[in-house]
Amino acid sequence: MAKYNPKNPQHRKWLAQRVLKIVLGYGYVMDFTDGSQELTFYRKTDTGEVRVFTSIDKRSGAMRYGGTDAIRVLATCPTTPTEVTGGNIVEINHSRLRFNRNIHRRGTFDTIAKRVAEALRIANWNVENPDKPRWDGDSKPKRRRGKRIRKK
Repeated sequence: MAKYNPKNPQHRKWLAQRVLKIVLGYGYVMDFTDGSQELTFYRKTDTGEVRVFTSIDKRSGAMRYGGTDAIRVLATCPTTPTEVTGGNIVEINHSRLRFNRNIHRRGTFDTIAKRVAEALRIANWNVENPDKPRWDGDSKPKRRRGKRIRKK
């Protein structure tokens, strides 16, 4: 498919439709309580929450023109550490960031869609497995010697 051009209003609308299809396909729900100017989605599980900030304008239904924003995917898991103050145990609710990714809208429609789907898949895994170490999507760390990647 064609390369995404943010100056073309039709391209912004097509990309918005594509992103909505992916996000809704993964089972996310639109957040109506959010007061921002963009569509946001969330998915809650027993162990955490994943939020997607799509940068789709609520009024026009197309991607925003600005080049400074990106599609953002955040995965948080709640933690309740206990604190002892004066002999009383007090629970403090915090949320721990498990995954954060910005998907820049560059390239073809297919590559942008693949990056969004990959970020959602990784975020879902991080929320569903809070007892395991964080995973950012890399299968293995790269073997580097100096500035070059070594072969096996």
